[in-house]
Amino acid sequence: MNLDYWGSLLPLLIALLSVPSAYLGTKQAAKTLHKNSRFSQLESRITRTEDAVQAVLHDSLYKQCTRVIYRGKVTISELDNIEHLYDGYHSVGGNGTGEALYAKVKSLPIIDDKELIEH
Repeated sequence: MNLDYWGSLLPLLIALLSVPSAYLGTKQAAKTLHKNSRFSQLESRITRTEDAVQAVLHDSLYKQCTRVIYRGKVTISELDNIEHLYDGYHSVGGNGTGEALYAKVKSLPIIDDKELIEH
């Protein structure tokens, strides 16, 4: 076989060898795109869940705080509960109204739980 024969076959061999690697590259790209799509969906779902948790915590914090602010004093167990609600609320990005209510509750006189039951 002469050099001209191999010279004409070389481009064909290169093309044939390139097809499987191009196919695998395309397949990998499709897999990555699918993973990124799943990741985006999960990221979106997590964000919506955090927003829902924040809303529920805000609602509960608002109700608890307004009740004790209206009364003008807070029991030890109420304050403990409100602190837990506020910590969770604040950790998911909540502030504003919830923060102001929590600060107001912390400034109220603290009474024993038994004292509230007796009155």
